[in-house]
Amino acid sequence: MENRFEKIVKDIFSFTQFVSEAENEIPNQSSRYDDCWWELEILNASAFELVKKLNQSKQE
Repeated sequence: MENRFEKIVKDIFSFTQFVSEAENEIPNQSSRYDDCWWELEILNASAFELVKKLNQSKQE
């Protein structure tokens, strides 16, 4: 379980980095891009909540 948890966390941090970089990479942001980026941010926040819950269940 530990290795799976570490992989999940690593993947989430990779996704977070992608979202952060995507925000700054495209100079002419259209409203469609903004909508997509906003959804990525929501996914990102949800992923971090998942990590917290997984970490709590791992410690039980």
